[in-house]
Amino acid sequence: MLATKKTVLSDMYLAGADETTKIYTLWVPMFDMAQPESKEVDGAITMSIYFDTIENIVKARGSSAAYNCSLIDSEGIISANSMADRRGQKLEFWFDKVTWRSMSDASVLSNLEDHRPFSYWAIVDGTVEYVEYMPLSNIDWTISMRTDIFKAYGTVFLTLLLKILVYLSLFWIVSMRKNREIIEHDNLFNMISVNTDEAFVIYDVKKDRMEYVSYNIPRVLGVSREKLLEDPHIMSVYFDD
Repeated sequence: MLATKKTVLSDMYLAGADETTKIYTLWVPMFDMAQPESKEVDGAITMSIYFDTIENIVKARGSSAAYNCSLIDSEGIISANSMADRRGQKLEFWFDKVTWRSMSDASVLSNLEDHRPFSYWAIVDGTVEYVEYMPLSNIDWTISMRTDIFKAYGTVFLTLLLKILVYLSLFWIVSMRKNREIIEHDNLFNMISVNTDEAFVIYDVKKDRMEYVSYNIPRVLGVSREKLLEDPHIMSVYFDD
């Protein structure tokens, strides 16, 4: 505190005669008001915080199964967590549980050491998590929040999936109906044209391909309908005539 002239929160330590009481101590520097330009620390205000108090705050922020909140001290130790088995463990202890992460272990530790906010996506024990780290101002501590995406937004994903399935079903029904109508019209047109001496073709100039060739084309022009569909330039001889 004297060196940085900033508020300092100590890591958890044992206090009391029995040395079993876990506390944190907050030190707030006081400056010499008679000489404010010197910015010399003239004293300090201290406040002891019981471990259980911080633990209850963290639990309240991450009590849901979809969320997990951690308080990480200056040594990278998970000082408080809503899950009992994670308390007191070094952050690196949980790296082995990560199947995949969008950020490397080295980058995670580097960001923590530099006290920078950061976030990443990860797969842990078969669950997809979004993890965000938020450094606390004036102290070397960090709060992390893990969100189980499927538990937190499962209802939203399910609703969205059902909507997509409904839309696809409607699209398929409409498409089938249109295709059936096209086939019926095509069959009707073929029935009319097959017994006439007029052949019909529809040619797309931009795409350079035949869109339609009537079924009576072999009888009228002596050209195979399949060859004409494959090579529309066969018709050029008739255009010249």
